[in-house]
Amino acid sequence: MRAMDVMTTNVITVDPETSVRALATLLSERAISGVPVVDRDNRLVGIATEGDLLHRAETGTERRTERRRRRWLDAFATDQEAARDYVKSHGRKVGEIMTREVIAASPGDSILEMLRKLEHHDISAMPVVEQGATSRQLYMPHGAWYDFWTGERHEGGREISRKVDLETTPLYVRAGSILPLGPVKQYTDEKVDEPLTISICPGADASFLLYEDDGGSFNYRKGEWMGVQMNWNDSRHVLTLRLANGSKMLPPLRRNVIVNMGNATRPAVFSGHPLDVRL
Repeated sequence: MRAMDVMTTNVITVDPETSVRALATLLSERAISGVPVVDRDNRLVGIATEGDLLHRAETGTERRTERRRRRWLDAFATDQEAARDYVKSHGRKVGEIMTREVIAASPGDSILEMLRKLEHHDISAMPVVEQGATSRQLYMPHGAWYDFWTGERHEGGREISRKVDLETTPLYVRAGSILPLGPVKQYTDEKVDEPLTISICPGADASFLLYEDDGGSFNYRKGEWMGVQMNWNDSRHVLTLRLANGSKMLPPLRRNVIVNMGNATRPAVFSGHPLDVRL
């Protein structure tokens, strides 16, 4: 079976000159999350989605480089990239805000080839858009997945049915993932004393780099940043924490963490020295 056998042929498109307001109206009225952007010759030049509308100046959600941008990315950013962020948040036409790096499939691609393009993400969010729905049919990509809310394990490569309500968005995490979860904050600069929770979804080895800086200055360029390298050894059931190369501990110098895997919970303290947590 190939893409042409399952693809939607009656596709809604817009052109780069379409206004951002018209795009937002179209997505709302048609209850869709995005549309392809085509030029006058009907060639695909990008895709415009709800995500492209999230950071907008008129709603006060534009990216603020000094405070919101990931500092380690900003260190490598160019003036051209900064200008692009500004245009995306202030642009008035679809061509100014659309995502240009589109992953596409041709009609002759096999279903397997398309699934491989879709399966590289470790977290799968599947929002419910049907009013009054009490269940959601979900296709799980190949591999093992864990329900984020219940911890239930599912084998992929098939459809499943999940009960839903207004408070719960179906969310699944691939087996072999490390999921750090910070304490709840009411605003980004709020100081909290709650520990960092690290959830392990077993099934394969995994790694994760947790980045932190002061959140308000460019001191990360002077080495004032902290990276916690996390490595999960699935056969030994051991999570190793260590400082990333070139980084250092930031206050507080002793960090309380809670490591979870299913019903197993292990509290630990990370102070910058290599730490093994066995589950």
